[in-house]
Amino acid sequence: MVDTMHIHNTAWVKLFSKYDIALTTKEKAEQSGRINTTFIAQVLNRRSADTLDPQQLAQEKEEIVLDILSREAFFVFPGVLEFLGILKKNKIIKL
Repeated sequence: MVDTMHIHNTAWVKLFSKYDIALTTKEKAEQSGRINTTFIAQVLNRRSADTLDPQQLAQEKEEIVLDILSREAFFVFPGVLEFLGILKKNKIIKL
């Protein structure tokens, strides 16, 4: 319902930079829609960095995303707020 792609891209770069790993343009494109741990494992495997735990890095990435979301504005797709209003009006959800 919101466009967070740029936030996730920033989080990936920040996460991997912490471990001195620079993502390629191809890798940045590959991560879209992938399971975090799967993507992380592939990146680590390509760099022979298998001492790092994909599950731990996935958690770190999500923490980075939440931190960014708490500080930055993001784009709500058109119609979402109206749709949520209809759901609330019809007692389907509580806001």
